[in-house]
Formats: sequence, C-alpha cells, structure tokens
Amino acid sequence: MFEEAKTHHLYEGLKPTLVENMWVLQPKTCTDYLAVAVHMLAEEREKEEETRVAAENREQQTSRDNEEPSLKQLLEVVQQLHGEIVAMKKRGGRKERSRADNGTVQSQNGQATPLQRTTDGRPICFYCKGEKHIKRYCPKKKVDDDRRNNTIVAMISTSDERR
Repeated sequence: MFEEAKTHHLYEGLKPTLVENMWVLQPKTCTDYLAVAVHMLAEEREKEEETRVAAENREQQTSRDNEEPSLKQLLEVVQQLHGEIVAMKKRGGRKERSRADNGTVQSQNGQATPLQRTTDGRPICFYCKGEKHIKRYCPKKKVDDDRRNNTIVAMISTSDERR
C-alpha cells in the first residue's frame, strides 16, 4: 500500500471530531499522521476532563444553592411554629397539674378541671366519678340512657294509640 492510501485509510478510522483538525494539517506520512493524532487525542482528553470537572463543580454549587433555600425555609417554619406556641400559651391551651393533690388539674387560665386518672393510674369516670371505667362504659349512664329511651318509646306509643 502506498503511503497516501495508508493515510486515507487512517482518516476513515478517525473520530469525526478530529477529522476536520487533521485535514487542515495535511500530514504526508503515517508517522506524521500518528504523531498529530496522538497529540490531538491528548488535547481532546484534556478538554473532556476540564468539562467533566467544570460540570462537577456546577453540580456541587447547585447542591449548595439548593441547601441554602431549604435552610431558609426551615428557619421560617421554626419561626412560624414558635409564634404558634406563644399564641397557644396565651390562650391557655396546655394544662398543668396543680401542686396540691386535690383531685383537680389547674389550667393556665385558672379554671379547675377534674383529673382523668387516679394516683395508681386507673381511669375516672366523668359521669359517675367512679374508678376503673370511663364515661363511655359507665354502667350508671347505661341505665339512665335506657330509662330515657324507654320514656321516649312510651311517649311515641301513646301518641300512636290516640290516633
């Protein structure tokens, strides 16, 4: 193969990005061609490395920029919650136990409310004030509710009989 045919064959196997640069230089021999190609490939690799490093730096900067707004947003949320806590304290939303154990809880606005549990942890019924159950399961309330329901049923039945 002639030298010219060999260089032409090398042109065909070259990366498209390097063909234009190589065409301008017009190497005459295969050794000139290979020397120029090696030099150009090294330059291209350097450019790719610089591009990669620049992209990584941009990603790091972007992640830092994204962190700063999230910190600002977090600070705003904390300030908002602090304001809500202050408002709740002014309203008297939280109840505290009084020092004297007199069976009541002292709320922040000064009103006494009954305890919900005994000292040993058993629940106290708000309906009958008995221990070991709550209003929902109170036997006295069930009896009273049954009496009320029977009275209503009797009233309904008497009204139907009159017609």
